[in-house]
Amino acid sequence: MLSSSATQSRYVSSGTKSATVSEVLSQRLRSTGCAGAWGNALMTRQYGISPVVAGSIIASFGIGAVIAKPTLGCVSDLPGISRRLMTILVQIAFAITLTVFGMCSTVTQFYIVAPVLGAFSYGYLPVLMA
Repeated sequence: MLSSSATQSRYVSSGTKSATVSEVLSQRLRSTGCAGAWGNALMTRQYGISPVVAGSIIASFGIGAVIAKPTLGCVSDLPGISRRLMTILVQIAFAITLTVFGMCSTVTQFYIVAPVLGAFSYGYLPVLMA
């Protein structure tokens, strides 16, 4: 029977350092700016929220984005709506919501703010594409 260390895949970088695949992926995710990576790190490391709960909060971020894209796209198609002004307002709302997300400290606060942040972070795309 193989030991647990023998069953782990090893990744060799430049022949000098060896790390598991999960360590390499974790390091690469931390270096990206995507919401899942920094959001999970903020919640799990800073506030001690379990990774499963943090993942479900980040999933609600995606749900907000999925709902906001067609909604804001339809609103931007209404007559009399300036797409430029709407884009600026959505970007301002994103900056404010991102600041609020950074100041959250409880699970309930994260659950409330994450979908709104997702809506504003991806909601401007249909406005720009129209």
